[in-house]
Amino acid sequence: MLKLQAIVALAPNTGRSQEPSRREPSPWKTILKPTGHHTRSDRASTSTPSVISAVFNRLELRLLGLFMLYVGLNDTSAWLFRRLNDNNLRLDILERNLAQKRESDQVLEAVRYFAVGFAQCAQNRNILLHSTVLATDVAATEPLTFFKATKAKPIDAARYDLTLTGIRRVADEMNAYAEYAAGVIQHIIGTYRQRELEGPFPLPPPTPLPGKPHPPQKLTPQETPTPKEL
Repeated sequence: MLKLQAIVALAPNTGRSQEPSRREPSPWKTILKPTGHHTRSDRASTSTPSVISAVFNRLELRLLGLFMLYVGLNDTSAWLFRRLNDNNLRLDILERNLAQKRESDQVLEAVRYFAVGFAQCAQNRNILLHSTVLATDVAATEPLTFFKATKAKPIDAARYDLTLTGIRRVADEMNAYAEYAAGVIQHIIGTYRQRELEGPFPLPPPTPLPGKPHPPQKLTPQETPTPKEL
C-alpha cells in the first residue's frame, strides 16, 4: 500500500482550486533562459530536451495515477502501464474503465478534459524531442528550426519554428496539466477513495475539483517546403 500511496495519493499539490490565469509562474522559465557566455544555440540544444523531458515525465506520472485509480490499485496495473509504452493505448484503456467507475459526471468530465490535453502535450513533446534541430548563434528572439520526419514520410520532414518563449510555453502547458491532474486525483481520493488507499501516510482531505488550465496549443508545421535531403 505504501507504493500505491506514493504513486497515486502523494502527488504534491496545494489543494487549491486555481483559475489558469492565477497559477504560479513555471520553474521551467528560468532554466530555458540564456545566461552568461553561452550562445543561444548552446543553451537551447542542451536545455530543450532535458526540460521538456523532465516536465513531461511529471505529467506522465499523473496519468499513471489516474490509470491506477480506474484500472486497478495494484502492481499489475502499474506494470501494464509501463509495458504498454504507448500513451494512446494508455488513454484508450483509461477511457474504457472511466465510464464504468465514474464517481460523478463532474469527475468524468474532468478526467476526460485532462486526457485530451495530455494527448496534445504528448504530441508536442514528441515533435520537440524527436526532431533535428537547426540552430545558429542569433538573437534569442529568433526561432529555432525543428525538422520532424514521420515513419510514413521519412524524407519529407515537417518544419517547426519556435522561439525560446514558444518552447517555454510548451513546458508551461505540460506543467499546468500536471498540476491539474494532481488536483483531480486529490479530489477523487479525498471524496471517494479514502478506504481503498488507507496506509502509513495521511491521505489528502476532500477538496473541490481544480480550475481547468487552458488547452495546450498544437504545434503546427510551417508552410515553407522542407529540404528533401533532410
